[in-house]
Amino acid sequence: MTQAASAADVQEMAGVVRYALLGPRGAVHLLQGRHRQLLLNETQVLIRPKASEEERRLVGATATQRLLGLYTEEERTIPLIRIFAGEVMETGFDPSDVAYHELGHRIFGLPHDRAERVAMFGLPEVVPHEHLRDVKDPSSGERCSICLLHRRAAELVMLLEGLRLRSQLQHGLPLGAGGTIPQARGLALAMQEQLPEIDEMIPGRTGQIRMMSHQLDEVLDALDGWVTPEQVSAAHAAAYRAWDPSWDLNHVYWLRVKHGVAA
Repeated sequence: MTQAASAADVQEMAGVVRYALLGPRGAVHLLQGRHRQLLLNETQVLIRPKASEEERRLVGATATQRLLGLYTEEERTIPLIRIFAGEVMETGFDPSDVAYHELGHRIFGLPHDRAERVAMFGLPEVVPHEHLRDVKDPSSGERCSICLLHRRAAELVMLLEGLRLRSQLQHGLPLGAGGTIPQARGLALAMQEQLPEIDEMIPGRTGQIRMMSHQLDEVLDALDGWVTPEQVSAAHAAAYRAWDPSWDLNHVYWLRVKHGVAA
């Protein structure tokens, strides 16, 4: 049985969820008109330490299933999104994704079996990644390879961040995602192909480069075949982890080569 989260955990998760929904790059900025008003003025979001037995019964959760969030709408009360911090922490799921998922029920009236159907049938628009190797990158003539790697890492994170938010909010990949996913895969493949050159450019950083290669493999695996919102979230997390060493490699290269500073 899941343990209840502490008061500090609940407070911290409440801040994360609020930022995900209302922050500078939050869900509120994707919504227009009536949908935006539903989030701002007609939806209550509550972070609970754990799900009660009554809440679990509402969705028919079994003893082994974890209930991460719940959306309910009752007469004479404001519609309520509940997020259960203990279950979210136990599973390692991103609380922002849980918030987006439950908001999709509120804003778009999506049925609770939508995510299951998406996971089962996948996304037919996905383009096989084998065709991406022949796509020419107009920026490939850039002289600084480490700068190009760093920029590609940032582009990969931003592509997947936008797709992650939308796919969780809509309980499935939005129309046009068949174009975003090949772009993301293409960036990850291009970065993988650069790594041997980067290893030669920055001696002594092989461990970081191997780590980045492993993380890019995770991105490619998550975006292979039929892609679900959960896979997009996993790809985004791996891309973000790959972005971090790209900062360090860029920093070290410029200190050593351009400024003559040991690093």
